[in-house]
Amino acid sequence: MNMAQNILVVDDDAMMRLLVSQALSASGYSVATASGGNEALAREKKKTPDLILLDVTMPDVDGFSVCRELRKIEDFKNIPVIMLTALDDVKSIGSAYEAGATDFIIKPINWHILVQRVNYVLRASEAFSALRTSQSRLEHAQRIAHLGHWEWDIERDVIRGSDEAYRIFGIEPGTSLNSPSIANAIPADDVERITSGMRQLIMHGISLSLEHRVQRPNGEFRVVQQQAEIFSFVGKRVRQIIGTVRDITVEKQTEEHIRRLAFFDSLTGLPNRRMFQERLTSALVLAERKQKQIAVLFLDLDRFKRINDTLGHSIGDAFLAEIAARLKALMRRSDTVATNSEDRDED
Repeated sequence: MNMAQNILVVDDDAMMRLLVSQALSASGYSVATASGGNEALAREKKKTPDLILLDVTMPDVDGFSVCRELRKIEDFKNIPVIMLTALDDVKSIGSAYEAGATDFIIKPINWHILVQRVNYVLRASEAFSALRTSQSRLEHAQRIAHLGHWEWDIERDVIRGSDEAYRIFGIEPGTSLNSPSIANAIPADDVERITSGMRQLIMHGISLSLEHRVQRPNGEFRVVQQQAEIFSFVGKRVRQIIGTVRDITVEKQTEEHIRRLAFFDSLTGLPNRRMFQERLTSALVLAERKQKQIAVLFLDLDRFKRINDTLGHSIGDAFLAEIAARLKALMRRSDTVATNSEDRDED
């Protein structure tokens, strides 16, 4: 037990406050007291306790109201509250929980049980606090990695996702989801691939791993990577599927940029010599297989170096860009036009 844990005892009965304080102090707890609901609420800006023992029946503000008000305060939302009550009817117990109480103890109090109950509630509170911290760190890490997770209850067709999964799909976190609502965020030509992949997963247990697009409500397209596996069965029927979704839009844009740097001329946008050689090799192989012929036309710009030397490189670049645009406008889709940027400064 942590000897630094602080407990606030709220009761209008001075003798009860004394007895409770003595029982808890003897067990190593640090105890503060409040003589009523108003005094307890006034402690909002003081040191936040680790647990509150709150009497139900008080003359100024009853314990139910105090508990409800404390739960509205950010620092008190997750602090365990044990209600002390002489009311043992089911309605009063239900009211305690509805007000936000963690547990309740009926008077007259068994002091040994009180201490054990406090020990138990505090241990549970520490475990929940650690879980919340872990969950917060996980959500933060997922947000950095643009990675979300989801689970699909197939029998009820209910999908639950992490906040990052909602953000990736452009859906308000906490919204109730089902398969049609998710499908609405996916372009029609990608839906069939996902449907086929899910069918293979459900029928044959083949893990799903594919990339597809997502269209957010503002019209923006994102590229995501989906991975999914079967999580549970009901008999032989698949009951639940879990998966991850990662926004890889930036990665795809980077890959495309690198590809264009490697295979395309940055000035004209035409394929470079490397790309031309690869396409020519493929065309020759295809022509040989189909017993066809291909034609290669080499076009040179005479005295281009003179344009650069007399008018400047900016004019030369504009000239090349215009030539490239005219060539592309004349080419058929089946043709390939490329540039040899290495020879630009030669006559």
